Amino acid sequence: MENAIYNSTQLQFTIVPRENHNGIETGIDGLVFFDHGFGWSIGDMPQLSSSIYGIGTGLRIFISGLGYLGLDVGINPSGNMQVHLSSANSF
Repeated sequence: MENAIYNSTQLQFTIVPRENHNGIETGIDGLVFFDHGFGWSIGDMPQLSSSIYGIGTGLRIFISGLGYLGLDVGINPSGNMQVHLSSANSF
């Protein structure tokens, strides 16, 4: 597969509101997501029958100055589960 189109849609919501603790702001958000995409080889046309999708949930732990740490868990219709760790810095 040399080509791919994908989309991820997520709904993020507050679990623990962000609060200031002696100059350090912290908080926790949750999210649910839906991913969809398909791939094809050069010379072939994209086929909707080759699409794949997955659903999942995750957490974002925010710490001011560090950004966030994230943990997502997703599953596809075949029952394959994936765990994804992420981080983002804010300066």
